[in-house]
Amino acid sequence: MEEARRSAAIRNLEGLHVRPATMITHLANSFPCQVTLGIGPSMVNAKSALEVLTLAAEGRHGACVEVVACGERAGEAAQAIAELIESGFGETVV
Repeated sequence: MEEARRSAAIRNLEGLHVRPATMITHLANSFPCQVTLGIGPSMVNAKSALEVLTLAAEGRHGACVEVVACGERAGEAAQAIAELIESGFGETVV
């Protein structure tokens, strides 16, 4: 089974609030593999906006998010989600 890991820094000032969490979930659900996100020891299902919000990353500008994907197209999924996080979700980035 294919596994891929990527790290991405939260660049937008607001962090992972509802809109970015929904964007991550929508993108994760477009891939057939399992995708998890983590900050520190907490790992959550990236296909659930509610779980992404439990990372308590709102307002955590600069925090490092670990993206882990397992299964078919894992490399593509991990890369796409890391790029989305690094993009700042179309918000103000520093």
